[in-house]
Amino acid sequence: MKKKQTKKNLLSRPVRKRRRSSAERGLPPDQQLVDLAKAYLEQQNRYWPELSKAGILSQATDSVISDMVCDYKQRHAAENLVTESAQSLPSAKQPMAGGYCRYSCDNSQPTSIVDQLTNILRVAKEHGRFIPWKFLFADYAVSGLDENRHGYTAYKTLFRQTDCQLEAVYIDDFTRASRDEKEWWNLYAIAQQFQIPLIGASDGFNSADPNSDVLLTMFGLVSRLFVKGLREKVSRGMRGAVERGTVVGKLALGFTREQQVDANGDLVINAKGKPVHRMAVDEETREWVEFVFDAYVNRGQTPGAIAKHFNQHEVDTSTGWTRTSILKILRNEAYLGRFIWNRYRKEVDPETGKKLKLENAQEEWAIFEDSELVIIPEATWQAAKVKLDERRANSPKTGKPWRVRNHIANTLFGRSLVCGYCGRSLSLFRSTEKYKSMYCRTGTDHAHHCKLDSSKSVSVIEKNLLGFLRDVLFTEQTLQDLVRLANEELATQRQCAPREIVPLRKQERKLQQRIDRLFDRLEREPQPEVATEYETRIADYMQQQRRLAAQITELERENEPVPAVLDEEAVLGHLADLRSLLQQDIPEAAERLRDLFGSISITHKRVSGRPGAIWTATFSPQLAEVIGQIASEKSCPSALPLEYLSRRKWTTLTGVRVELRKLYRYELLRLDFRLMHRAGFSLQQMAGRFEMHEATAKHMLYYAFTGKRPDWGNKKAA
Repeated sequence: MKKKQTKKNLLSRPVRKRRRSSAERGLPPDQQLVDLAKAYLEQQNRYWPELSKAGILSQATDSVISDMVCDYKQRHAAENLVTESAQSLPSAKQPMAGGYCRYSCDNSQPTSIVDQLTNILRVAKEHGRFIPWKFLFADYAVSGLDENRHGYTAYKTLFRQTDCQLEAVYIDDFTRASRDEKEWWNLYAIAQQFQIPLIGASDGFNSADPNSDVLLTMFGLVSRLFVKGLREKVSRGMRGAVERGTVVGKLALGFTREQQVDANGDLVINAKGKPVHRMAVDEETREWVEFVFDAYVNRGQTPGAIAKHFNQHEVDTSTGWTRTSILKILRNEAYLGRFIWNRYRKEVDPETGKKLKLENAQEEWAIFEDSELVIIPEATWQAAKVKLDERRANSPKTGKPWRVRNHIANTLFGRSLVCGYCGRSLSLFRSTEKYKSMYCRTGTDHAHHCKLDSSKSVSVIEKNLLGFLRDVLFTEQTLQDLVRLANEELATQRQCAPREIVPLRKQERKLQQRIDRLFDRLEREPQPEVATEYETRIADYMQQQRRLAAQITELERENEPVPAVLDEEAVLGHLADLRSLLQQDIPEAAERLRDLFGSISITHKRVSGRPGAIWTATFSPQLAEVIGQIASEKSCPSALPLEYLSRRKWTTLTGVRVELRKLYRYELLRLDFRLMHRAGFSLQQMAGRFEMHEATAKHMLYYAFTGKRPDWGNKKAA
């Protein structure tokens, strides 16, 4: 008899977690970062009272902790580190260092990071080195075998920060950096190249020691033996668990966990004092598994259509269903009551570095079968398998290797287009040169409530956006408006009276004097209650001091001397340079276009009775900034006013919307007809130039000046 959901020993399915984006990998919940920031301030204020007195270290107030958390999240995946904290120290002679912490998976204790941090800060203090918050990095729940961890990658860039002159870089022990010996030697080579010691706080390793290479070899041997032994133990334990029917790994849809009971109805407890769980059928999600097989086998629905249906109904509390996840359900032998463990293994190609999924020999598989766990009849499952095999055999992609160029568009705007609903970068839907098109991989299955389920030709996208450049952005009128508005803004800035900074500087000095006096009293105060009051007042004064410093910085920027007026002729010359740059090869031109357009957000609208959808691109052109970059590269005087305005986030165009649709010939030739008419060309000459009838040329000329679509009758435009 099938087990019912009403049984007390039957547990509910765990809540499905949305897969984290690449930029979020290694980032913990904010509360864990709050704990890390508090631990950092507590330790550093105790180790470095002179820096606390100088205002370099703050007290752990809510606003300070919030700023530290925001700073950490901003630089977690940043390519370039901001090192202004190096200039904020009271003495240039104060030695500085960096630090890194890591733990492997969600089953580890998050407090492990705090423990590693405490150890690193203690050893750094013993060596007389201060670790600023900006030079502290970590990866939460990321395997040490992954060398592309965001925190670790940023940590390695510390060695290249020549402007802050780090004396050392710390880590708790070498296994926290990586579990791969090759990556150890890579990190060691970087440390040797830049002559910055890499120091292990727990294992005592120091790359500056003469015998450090020998010690690293020994560490590698010990680590390899540890990893090998751990893998064997885990593999042996998991194999036994599978053969006993114990839950191992993530539960497939339709299954849940059941607490095992003995003959007396009491829970079976394992050696660790925890209840023993077995696999059981989950009646709530079982119906959805049956729906998948029925829809695919009997009703002919595609995996994509089933995924959309799942997302609309938020099956298993998730909106992240895709056609791939539906295909996995259709091929899963667990629905026949047959559970296979260790069928596949993952390895890394030593030459390419790519991860490979390889099938193990059948004698290495661990198989558990239970007729009570059958959800789908054998005949239905086999029918689905036959259809899947036919689909794979008939697919044009079968047998072809996966290539990046077939998914990431190497086009002018390929890397600038993002979905306006889910924020994901658009990918190639078709990669053939003639019919290349873009789509959102999330929207095609309506995953995570994304609505962008249509595609658009790359040719249409480029023609419309380049047409906007030609007809709107790169026109003489736009440049004249840009110069006029820029000079008006510069004139307005010149008329502004300089803001007074002296009173604020006096307030800042008075606050510093109060802080110094309170620190002197705090050092001599024996009563803890009074000392706590002093610390609270110091934190309040330091917060006021930071606000004053921010105001002073803003006023200094506002009081910056206003440069001379912008020359229209020079700007037109830079525009010609920009045009020539956009005539280069696609990678170089695409880089300039990314600077010019920024991020291009795509939304769409379905029109009744018409196939496909109308795409709308929304962006804010940065024409002044790009022209300023070109002027700066050529050291032209016109760069000064443009850079001045750029620092004030001044712009003339925001929220521009362009419809991305098929452009007809009369639309593409609109500007050409206007220019030729102004140059005195006759209608006959225009028709001859573009090889068309004079009547057609007349219609196009009419459209060029009125914007009204020509009435072609029953004929198409030539």
